[in-house]
Amino acid sequence: MVHHVWQLILLRFFMGLSTGAMLPSVNTLLRQNIPAEIAGRVFSLNQSAQFLGIFSGALLGGQVAAHFGIRSVFFVVTFILGGNALCVYRNLYRRLDRPGANM
Repeated sequence: MVHHVWQLILLRFFMGLSTGAMLPSVNTLLRQNIPAEIAGRVFSLNQSAQFLGIFSGALLGGQVAAHFGIRSVFFVVTFILGGNALCVYRNLYRRLDRPGANM
């Protein structure tokens, strides 16, 4: 998809921007869907999951690149993000579409 290093850097920059824009939205969705009594616990679990994902993503990406080549990393990430999008759709948006939903 890219032919020069600067193109990859630019795409990675935009990915970072979109991730930075997504995190406040995730926190808002969490806050709207959890009781106030457990908000601190849920936000700390969310933060821990983010850092675990950063660590395991780098580890998994390095292993996939070492064994199958750098191109395969992009396919694995696409598969993981697609599965994540499907889980969010099934567990959040379907529930919100039902009559009597909180939001």
